Amino acid sequence: MVESHGTRPVGNVPASGPRWTQEEAIAFEVAKECIGHWLAVYSGEIADEEKKPAPSAERLDRLEAEVSRLSRERASFHVQDHVEVERVTAHYGVLVRAYNDSGVFQAA
Repeated sequence: MVESHGTRPVGNVPASGPRWTQEEAIAFEVAKECIGHWLAVYSGEIADEEKKPAPSAERLDRLEAEVSRLSRERASFHVQDHVEVERVTAHYGVLVRAYNDSGVFQAA
């Protein structure tokens, strides 16, 4: 949380102001949330597979590898990487919407 004392910001905001716009920050957070939601879907798939009487080790390995890849992808882009933020939102947004509408998991 950033507090302001007069015109001098306190916290992690430089005295010259933020390094990105509110629109960039919102777009970035939306992109991260899209990946986060897709990570949650994969986590649910892992939990469902683990509950089976005979879970598929191969499927679990694929799902866990995708969770690792998604985590790296979410950590790798930056708020001012507009092309990547837009790509991530478009790609994962479609997947998340389709999953939310149908409840059916379709691997990316």
